[in-house]
Amino acid sequence: MRTATITLHSAHNNGSFLQAFALQKSIIGMGVENQIINYVPPAQYSLYQNIILKEVTPKGIIKGMLNISQYNKLKERKNRFNRVQECLEVTDKFEDESEFDKFANKYDCLIAGSDQIWNSASMPDFTSLYFLPVNKYKVAYAPSFGKSLEKQFSEKNVTMISAFDRLSVREQSAQKELQKRIPSKDINVVLDPTFLLNKEEYESLVNGAKCKYEGKYIFFYCIKASNDVLKSVKEIGEKLKLPIITIFTGVNTYKCQVFGQKVDFAAGPEEFLSYIKNAQYVISNSFHGIVFSIIYNKIFYRIADDDNGKIKIDERLDSILNFLNLNQQNLIAGENPILNEEIDYTLVSKNLNTLIHQSSGWLKESLELAEESRN
Repeated sequence: MRTATITLHSAHNNGSFLQAFALQKSIIGMGVENQIINYVPPAQYSLYQNIILKEVTPKGIIKGMLNISQYNKLKERKNRFNRVQECLEVTDKFEDESEFDKFANKYDCLIAGSDQIWNSASMPDFTSLYFLPVNKYKVAYAPSFGKSLEKQFSEKNVTMISAFDRLSVREQSAQKELQKRIPSKDINVVLDPTFLLNKEEYESLVNGAKCKYEGKYIFFYCIKASNDVLKSVKEIGEKLKLPIITIFTGVNTYKCQVFGQKVDFAAGPEEFLSYIKNAQYVISNSFHGIVFSIIYNKIFYRIADDDNGKIKIDERLDSILNFLNLNQQNLIAGENPILNEEIDYTLVSKNLNTLIHQSSGWLKESLELAEESRN
């Protein structure tokens, strides 16, 4: 059986690439042929391939000016993201939506992959292609709507989603909202596909890493951090007597330098994994920063801003930390940090394996049903 996945595989974002890599590797590991539909929206291509001027706005110009000083390193980062795409099995590239049917009709089953592919608010050129508008057996594995759920549930979107033969999502809130609108469908919550692989299955990527920094360090990974978060991270580094290493994730990273962090501006997905694997500690408020800390059995801290005396909500992180009994690793920025350095990964792995078994089982069953539908 031939399958194809549509996802955000080409974004220069570590989590986006790694979830695409993990889902494809999982499907192929189940004995099913898979390719990623290599559709790259023009605006997304421009966003990640242009290093200096990404958008002609006052804010875009300021961002571009900041990047000028690091141009050569950021160019290498871009090249690393482009090279790592060679690890994926993809179709020929296309940007014209009208070509979609030509590619999709070659396959027996189509899969809407993970990441925020159903978040129309997050992409300037969002397209209905992410809902796979073709007459094929269709499976949704862990897509996300993002945080603005109400904006995503237009009548048109719900109609297209209801055409899927098998439906799963990444967050419980999305499941509840979608179930209200499509009560006839069985909608499951499954793990992000990065959890479906063990650390050994990421070694092909880690072995290609060329990290700038070595030795003992704390790895900090955050797409966007407030000053309170950065102050707290600095205090933790001083308390543990270790330098803070981070990698470029956008112009917010320049603030990290102001707070004494060392930045690897050229790092791509391979370096991201290597920095986590070899860190003494990891501090992050990123979902995939925490996911890979757990996969590599690291002592990690999930840090976020204060929200009326509680840690700022992030459903994806909250749900996985709750299930794995890892809430003691939460830190509220601005508070005196209590650093728990004891994580029982024997127990964590036991609980996590239950979720992995359920999620991979759901995916395998979906592929088997797709195969049966052909007969």
